[in-house]
Formats: sequence, C-alpha cells, structure tokens
Amino acid sequence: MNKIFRVFLVCRKHNKNEYDFIYGHGIEWELTGLDYINREWKTHKINSMFKVCFRDYESSSEFIAEAGNGYIHIDKKIITSIPAHETEEFFLDKDFSKEYEFNPFISLCADAKYWLHPEEPELKDIEEALLHVSSLGKIKERFNIDLKRYPYLLFTFGFYFPVRIEESFDYHREKVKNNCSIQFNDFFENYQGSEVVVIVGNDDKYKRECFLLDNEKHWFTCHFDPDYIDITITRNGRVVYKNKSFFVKKVHVQMDIQAGPDIISGDKRVKRYLRDDIIVGDGK
Repeated sequence: MNKIFRVFLVCRKHNKNEYDFIYGHGIEWELTGLDYINREWKTHKINSMFKVCFRDYESSSEFIAEAGNGYIHIDKKIITSIPAHETEEFFLDKDFSKEYEFNPFISLCADAKYWLHPEEPELKDIEEALLHVSSLGKIKERFNIDLKRYPYLLFTFGFYFPVRIEESFDYHREKVKNNCSIQFNDFFENYQGSEVVVIVGNDDKYKRECFLLDNEKHWFTCHFDPDYIDITITRNGRVVYKNKSFFVKKVHVQMDIQAGPDIISGDKRVKRYLRDDIIVGDGK
C-alpha cells in the first residue's frame, strides 16, 4: 500500500446510536517508512455531545463506495449521516494572505473537492453549531481544525490531494553573478520534468527564470533588490504548485524596560521606563 485516504469526522450526538455529521475531510497521503496505518475506526470523545472519529481507507474510492448512500457506520453504536451529493473543486495554493481560505497543510499546495448537502444548511443549524464554542475550541486545540474561523466548512466533507513539493530559495544581496538560488524537493518524484516559472520582482522590475523540475539547485542572477518571489509549476497545462511570498527586509522592535523602582507620590504610582529600539535590516 503506497497511499492511504485518511478520514477525519466531527460528529454531534443526536440520540443513543446516531450522531449528526458536523464536519469531515479525507486526505490522500503517500506513505513513507515513518507513517502509520489505522484501518479501524478510532474515536476521541470531546465531551458528552461531540466525538471525533478517524480511520484510514486504502483509497478515496473505497471511502466513496462506503459513504455513497449518505451514512457511515463507525461501529455498532455510532451511525452518522454524511453529505454525498454535489461537489465543488478547487486548487489550494500557498498564498498565506488568503485568510478566508482553509488549507489543512501549512506548506503544501493541494487539489480539493467538497461534498455538499443538496440543500444549503439552514442558518439556525450553523448558528447552533457555533454556539458550542468550548467544543469547537477543543477541536481546534487538539486537531488544528478551526470551525469557528471557517464556518463555511460546517456540514461539508472535503477531499484533499496534497502536492508533496517544497522549495528553498536564497538571495544574496551582493551584485554578483548567480546571487539567487532555488531548489525543489519533489518528495516522491511525481512531478519531475514539470514546467517551473520563477519570478522575483519589486514595484519597478522583475526577473523571470524557467526550467524543468528536478531536485537540483538552480542558480540565476538578479541585478536589483527583489521584494517577492512568485513560483508556478505546471504539468500538462495544469497548475500543480503555486506560491507567492514576500521578503522581510526590516524588523523594528520597540521595548520599554523598567529602569528602577516605581515612584510613589501621594496616591499615585509612577513607573520608570527606558525605551529601546532594536532594528534588524535596512528595509531598502
């Protein structure tokens, strides 16, 4: 088994043996020697009302075959309904400025599609789910799923297919030949030979570099001080990786440091401070 489809469900108790579906996702994950496989359902009790359930399927197709009738039998005591109807498809890039867009991966792009209910969930159902602030907080704390921040995820099931590519970029400000380098880690070499376009630029200029994806370090020259890097990787005309990052050129930290004991005058207390500025970089 080279891949698994790892399913995660959040359920709320409806009656003794049935739970209402609140949220779910599945991630197709290529395995390494360090990964584990969990073929049986495991449950984690959040409180008397909420449970989190997870297991690994051999593929998304196996999960779809089981969930296609709209229900998942987790064990003899837990049955939950699941949306298995309309779908939407998206590409999730590594643009961290898109705070409204949920991406379960910190450093990976992914293809995604969603199962939705055939009818929009009623507003009262969403509001009722959001009232369980403590439960949602525990889910965020333990599993990093912030349903309060992304309420549109409620009552949806997401399919995520991550692209296991990461990049490392270095820029040396000296005006010398080959002052930029970039290297990609295509973990499973699934995208070797894909077209890579790297753009470094600022408000006035940009430099474009193109090559075919491999795991080697690529050097090029930039004759100006760039503010950002924009990377796009395409395979067979389809974008599989996209990341735009801005460079931090200057950090300014202002600190107030207590300079001695407080001065007491009548019923007033005056604190004594020294202000210190720490500046790293020149911001040019």
